[in-house]
Amino acid sequence: MILLQPSSDWANKYHEIFLERVHQLIVWGYQDICSQSFGSDTAEEEITGALINAIKNRLNRSDLPIAYRRYFVEEEQPINEFGRTGKHRQRLDIVVTNCENQPRPTFVFEAKRLKTRTHTMGKYLGPEGLMCFIKGEYAANDSVAGMLAYLQDKNPDYWERQLKQGLQPSRAKLQLENSLQACQMHADLPHEWETRHQRTHGQPIRILHLFLEFNTA
Repeated sequence: MILLQPSSDWANKYHEIFLERVHQLIVWGYQDICSQSFGSDTAEEEITGALINAIKNRLNRSDLPIAYRRYFVEEEQPINEFGRTGKHRQRLDIVVTNCENQPRPTFVFEAKRLKTRTHTMGKYLGPEGLMCFIKGEYAANDSVAGMLAYLQDKNPDYWERQLKQGLQPSRAKLQLENSLQACQMHADLPHEWETRHQRTHGQPIRILHLFLEFNTA
């Protein structure tokens, strides 16, 4: 969880550096797998697994920049809350941790496929997607978290329109505080947006929406 609060210039700067490095890890992983053949029916878990493995391989390289040597990434991390135990626990798709400082800042991603007719924007925004953050089930104490969208048909412009249209009728349910805003935090991630929400338990959260293209020819 990101426990640093923006109460000082130093804390703000550290927070932003952490977010920049999280994005760099996603870029490295995506660059290393985007040439692979992922069919339009490839499961989210398979793509996420490949992405995680690629990031871990980068983190194990001898030429890894020093700043990233205390970063770790895991998938399917169980949540020990909400009265669920064992295999019934909810699981976070991707968790990035920096072990350099205490408390250890972490960043949570929920990953979803986007494909017309079968994996729609409604599912992306629904109870197993964005709503998990709004209800405080995921990243309950964090001020920012991310959604990774694996685009399996159409193009980013199409899915951006779908996201805008999907947010409006669900505005009250999603506790949406602003319209969809462009938010490019890395030159190699050109399709990124952010939304801000007031969660069910009252704390605000900023959601970064990153679109990654797979088999979108």
